[in-house]
Amino acid sequence: MKRLFVYFLLLTALLLTACQSEPSAPTPTRGLGGAAKDQESIPSEPTLTLSESTGGPNAAVLVSGEDFPAAVFVEIRLGTAPRQIKPFVYAQIQTDELGSFAASLTMPTLWPGTLAAEQADLVVEAKTLTEPALTAEAPFTLDYADAFQTYENELGDFTLPLPADWQVSEPLNTPLGTMFLLGREPLTAGDPAVSTILISESLTPARAAEQLSCGSSCMDEVRFERLELEGQPLYKTDVVS
Repeated sequence: MKRLFVYFLLLTALLLTACQSEPSAPTPTRGLGGAAKDQESIPSEPTLTLSESTGGPNAAVLVSGEDFPAAVFVEIRLGTAPRQIKPFVYAQIQTDELGSFAASLTMPTLWPGTLAAEQADLVVEAKTLTEPALTAEAPFTLDYADAFQTYENELGDFTLPLPADWQVSEPLNTPLGTMFLLGREPLTAGDPAVSTILISESLTPARAAEQLSCGSSCMDEVRFERLELEGQPLYKTDVVS
């Protein structure tokens, strides 16, 4: 009986990426007679707008909020519609004296569990850190059309979705097992921008994590146990996150 262990070191291009927030103060608006907008006239319901309502992985989107309370902190959160998991905080911004804000956000590469549907219906939410909290929402569709390719590894007998512009190296024989490099060219071993798949018959997850300079918290172990049924090879697959 032969046991194969496959270890993945996949970087942010396949994971939910953290956004890069670049807040910028919007230009104050003025009412009749050139007087600054009075805070008492700000309506109780704030609004949130996006520069784009749809985009591909890592799309840059300008998020703008108006009619929030003045000089308060606002959390920008991202979730799904309908909500499947708790929204997570993307950025924190402070409103200006008119209750407005603007920030440039980088949308995720991939939202969990949505690749097969080729899109993810997300909700961008702005929530004030006040009591009571005020919120505003805007929809965004993350479109995966032509963004990914299906990579098939015959040695490990598994498939994996990869960004369309990624390349996979030929198998590299190492003392640890068979290694594959994945990423955008050039593919150089040790490059932090290059992902790694390591297939080993006996390497433990801890040892693989150490050798890949990753750490167990960012590695998924896909374990293949080779079996035989009436002389035909079969594989039992276990995935441990």
